[in-house]
Amino acid sequence: MNIFGFIYVLFISGILVFTGIRLVSVINGNFRTGQRLRETLADRIKLIRLGRMIKMHGIDIKTYLHKAPVHEIESNIRDCEGCNRITDCDGALGGIEPMQARNLSFCPNDEFLQKL
Repeated sequence: MNIFGFIYVLFISGILVFTGIRLVSVINGNFRTGQRLRETLADRIKLIRLGRMIKMHGIDIKTYLHKAPVHEIESNIRDCEGCNRITDCDGALGGIEPMQARNLSFCPNDEFLQKL
C-alpha cells in the first residue's frame, strides 16, 4: 500500500469514528429530552384529576407514561382539563365502592385507560 492509500484509510477511519461518536451523542441527547418531556407530563398529570383516574384504573403513572404515546398523553390531559363532568369525576374518584362497580363511562379518557 502506498502512502496515499494509507492516508485515505486513516481519513475514512477518522470520519467513521467521528460519525459514531456524534451518533451516540445525539441519541443520548434525544433520550434526555424525552425523559424531561415525560417528567413534565407527569407533573401536569399529578395536578389534575387524570392522575387519580389513572391510579383508579390500577395503572402506575410511570407505566402510563412509558406505554402511552406522547400525543395520547397530551390529548388525555387536554380532555381532562376541558371536561365539564367535574361533579361526576369527583364522585367516582372519592367513592368507596370497588372500581369495577363504578360507572366511569362519563370520562373522556376511560376507554383509553381501560386499553392500558
